[in-house]
Amino acid sequence: MAAYEALCQAWEANRIDELGFVHDEEQPVQVFEGTKLAVAYDALSEIAAFAFAQLAPLLRRGQPVLENNEDAQQLGRATLALLTINGNNYAAWRYRLGLMHSHPDILPPERELALTEALLRKHPKSTLGWSHRRACLQLIHDRTELGAEAERGSAMAADWLTDEVLATEWTLIERLADEYPKNYYAWSYRHWLAAVVALHPDANRRRRQILADLQRTHVFAATHLSDYSAYHHEYTLWQLIIAKDKVLSRELAHLEECRGRVELLIQRRDLYPGHAALEEHIVRLQAWLATLPDAGDLISESEATSPVPAE
Repeated sequence: MAAYEALCQAWEANRIDELGFVHDEEQPVQVFEGTKLAVAYDALSEIAAFAFAQLAPLLRRGQPVLENNEDAQQLGRATLALLTINGNNYAAWRYRLGLMHSHPDILPPERELALTEALLRKHPKSTLGWSHRRACLQLIHDRTELGAEAERGSAMAADWLTDEVLATEWTLIERLADEYPKNYYAWSYRHWLAAVVALHPDANRRRRQILADLQRTHVFAATHLSDYSAYHHEYTLWQLIIAKDKVLSRELAHLEECRGRVELLIQRRDLYPGHAALEEHIVRLQAWLATLPDAGDLISESEATSPVPAE
């Protein structure tokens, strides 16, 4: 019980941004510099057992029954303790999601977003953790931007996904993808962000954010030649930027940029042979570009659809 209480208090009293397990027989839980949480290996089983004991009375046929705020706080503490130990605990993530919706005063999405970042840095390939982060952003969007009129789908493309929010998410994804290579779950989350950006009605903003994502992906791919997920994301971004841009001059420029990118990738492949992901990416881009009209066809099509000026 002592280790469990120490862990919960550490999370509640500090803005934890990093989590780790250590060998320490004297102190089960320690906080360094106010942001670094260390949990002793020897205390993990005790913490997990007590967390399950706290959780059991709240469960009725698999669903938590919360009669008051005290029960909600108990559920929040127990699930956080379990996720500290195992970032893929499905039940704990599901209960926290429900609690975030039903008791936002106890589990505010802004605080949950910061907590999710700390947990993902310890458990970077937790598909449920990335899904929960997505839910946090959606809830923040619903509450702060559209309120009661919030809708899913195209409404997700409102101004809530600012350049600053995107930069924060991209930085987290790139850091975890760098520390834990080929992190499919992190890139899938980034793919969702790109899909939301593509829904934005402002063409200039949409184009700017997709191009920024594309540039950062190029920088990442330059030092991660075997990361298939990064290449797949780049391919998706090229499709978005060319398909969404209806201005002929920019569409032509993007096509030329993409063809130039293929040439650069071919040079990189020849310089660093043996990377199957890079080779496959080149072939995919070449096959896709072959299906697109060339500059002459685009200009002819534009002239054919342009209104004839009155004499």
